[in-house]
Amino acid sequence: MAETSARRKRWLPPVTGRGRLGGRVVWGLLLLVVAAVVWFQVANPGGDQGFSNANSMALGVLMVIIWLLWFVLGSGQAWWMRLAVPFGLVAGVWLFFSFFRLEAVSGNIIPRFAPRSRETVDRRLDRPRGSSAVVDLLATTPDDFPQFLGPDRNAAIDRPRLARDWQSQPPQLVWRQEIGAGWSGFAVVAGHALTLEQRGEHELVTCYDLETGRVEWAHAIESRFESTMAGIGPRSTPTVDGGTVYTQGASGVLLALDGATGEVLWQKDLLAEFQMTAEQETRDLPYGRSGSPLIVGDLLVVPAGGPSDGRTVSLVAYDKTTGEKVWEGGEEQISCASPALATLGGVEQILIVNESSASGHDP
Repeated sequence: MAETSARRKRWLPPVTGRGRLGGRVVWGLLLLVVAAVVWFQVANPGGDQGFSNANSMALGVLMVIIWLLWFVLGSGQAWWMRLAVPFGLVAGVWLFFSFFRLEAVSGNIIPRFAPRSRETVDRRLDRPRGSSAVVDLLATTPDDFPQFLGPDRNAAIDRPRLARDWQSQPPQLVWRQEIGAGWSGFAVVAGHALTLEQRGEHELVTCYDLETGRVEWAHAIESRFESTMAGIGPRSTPTVDGGTVYTQGASGVLLALDGATGEVLWQKDLLAEFQMTAEQETRDLPYGRSGSPLIVGDLLVVPAGGPSDGRTVSLVAYDKTTGEKVWEGGEEQISCASPALATLGGVEQILIVNESSASGHDP
């Protein structure tokens, strides 16, 4: 018995008086941590709620660690309780993650958990079948929204016909259609709405009838983008020009599709063309490729990229009809931005926000 007691004392050092070993200091530190969390949440320094939430969670973990160290080493509780509490916490965390998985993290750095037994919604959806409807993307209307951020890429449209009082004239649901995962917007031309979506292991370009929500055609490639921080699915918006649909997938597949049928006119693999492996792409572009294609005359322009430890290209331009490369511009690593055409100082140029700079390029 004496030998066993000595072993326990060497493992868990004795305390001088119940809860006296650093008790006041520890509780003072905990109050400081709580005050820091409140300050981050109320003051929101820097104006970035995600930054404040991340710091608050880190401080919360620090608070638990401080309390556990004090409880085990200096609280004065019975030795079995000082062992049971931390082991119980570890077991509780293990049990929680045995039944739940971290599904995603919001833009404000709030984790979202889901049961491990439940599949993501996109995996439960089948690949859609097209209809026999005629799709004419050569026709245009004044209300078209043919690319990211609208006709002029300025997030504006002219003459919106909206009710002024949504209390007396609320919007009415016309149709509802379940689609795959993703962050892509819609390009709308002549009553047809096009987007990118993820369904299981396939990334799709889909064309929907704007009046009914019915799928008119769908083109699928075997590719899946999924990240805890970035979410699931593609994140750029299709561009429609002259009856052709241009898209860039999250993993760098650039497509030119016949707008009437969804058949491939030409295709590029930007990772292969700019010598990036999938691992390098994940490391250098953890949020996936988000650049929506830009049409400038006869050119299709997209961010190019490249391995951060090799050659990087800011923008690449292809002949929009043949897919032949016309030029490359800039040496900065790409970001999540899309190129835009603007005239600055009387000079027409293609603007792009890169990883660490902004640049203007001669079309």
